[in-house]
Amino acid sequence: MKPSIHLIRIGGIDIGIHYSWIFIAGLITYSLADGFFPLYFETWSTAEYWIAAVISALLLFVALLAHELAHSFVSRARGIPVHDITLFLLGGVSNITENPKSAKTEFLIAIVGPLTSAIIGVFFIIVWLVIAPENLEDASVMQGIILYLGYINIILAIFNLVPGFPLDGGRVLKAVAWSITESERKATNIAAWSGQMVGWGLILLGLVTLLSGEPLSGLWLAFIGWFLQGAASSNKMQFEMDRLLGGVQVAAVMETDPDTVTPNMPVRELVQEVFVRRGRRAAPVMHDGELVGIVTLTDVHKPGIEQMGELVVSQVMTESPVTVTTPDAMVNEVLQVMVRSDLNQVPVVAGGQLAGMLSREGVVRYFEAVMRQDARS
Repeated sequence: MKPSIHLIRIGGIDIGIHYSWIFIAGLITYSLADGFFPLYFETWSTAEYWIAAVISALLLFVALLAHELAHSFVSRARGIPVHDITLFLLGGVSNITENPKSAKTEFLIAIVGPLTSAIIGVFFIIVWLVIAPENLEDASVMQGIILYLGYINIILAIFNLVPGFPLDGGRVLKAVAWSITESERKATNIAAWSGQMVGWGLILLGLVTLLSGEPLSGLWLAFIGWFLQGAASSNKMQFEMDRLLGGVQVAAVMETDPDTVTPNMPVRELVQEVFVRRGRRAAPVMHDGELVGIVTLTDVHKPGIEQMGELVVSQVMTESPVTVTTPDAMVNEVLQVMVRSDLNQVPVVAGGQLAGMLSREGVVRYFEAVMRQDARS
């Protein structure tokens, strides 16, 4: 879910927004000011349309956050840690650091999100029914916002219950299938297949809508379908990775003889000898047998090629303390840390000495080899 902008911390959970949310928030605001509110409230002024649109978009953000917090709080109540929440283009995702251990836990975590959206929607609909004017055109800006929040949260609840990964309905389907088949793997495949079918269905519907003369609606349907289809495949692959690498230690995957460099090595020599000739993307920096940092391709590109000849490794490297791991650590756990910290490789240290390097590329190669072996067995 990176890159994202960190906003606040609630109950020990970091809250952020993906950069795509800035785009979608602007699009929602525009569509409300130019479409939804003028359609239902013809007597409002242009300024009132925009005020209502901005406030509604912000409150929709709060409603989506409540949806994700519900997932996170239930996860923690069931003993599953949650690191952060990121709101993105089509909603949000809670970074739940462990897979549910039972169908019941999977079901509870999944269903609480749509239930929260439905409760919010029903609440605002009830408020609207209590305060609604006799004639819709006489509604105030506040009343219009309340009507929209009731409507959109009900829609969100229904949409999220569509039975396909990565939507909550797909996880509910997985929980039910898991309970029936008593196999998490079979249940995951069923939910992923359903998500792919939903995605392809939306793509087809989008194309039909596009050809029928509604290009904007058609493109949106096709885009959502493409996103769901890809995400369903990604969820299935993530499950397989967790299944096949769940008990694998770093020692089995790490490179045991990484190229190391010294702090006083010229950066130009580092690039030519290590990054170009040997095809490395990073190298541990050692001084008197001690790990003092790590230098990567990204580090050497920061100063600019024109300055490279004047620099040595110590001037561009990431200095200690750097993120490291140990040979007996679990690959999946280390990989989660790497993803959260946006790292492509980490040094492996044992007894205070450099033992190797673990890279995302190495993990992928190992996983692909295990997948091929698993398919043959």
